[in-house]
Amino acid sequence: MFTTVLAHGPWNDSGGPHAFWPLFPLLWALVLGGGFVLVRRRMTARPATAQDPTRNARALLADRFARGEIDEDEYHARLAVLRYDA
Repeated sequence: MFTTVLAHGPWNDSGGPHAFWPLFPLLWALVLGGGFVLVRRRMTARPATAQDPTRNARALLADRFARGEIDEDEYHARLAVLRYDA
């Protein structure tokens, strides 16, 4: 049966209509649509550091203060430097 389908399928050069021709525009629509989605996502995505560059530094500083690695005076001094640089 499979060999019969291969021998007489729509890809045969018999000059008859091809049964799979509606799939080709669908395939191109999927390829172009996927490309559009990827380009659009790339253009609209912004890294978190672009919005607030000192956000990660303040979070790290607060974490070190909470663990007791630095005291309150050092925390406030370094936080003031971060605020000054921003």
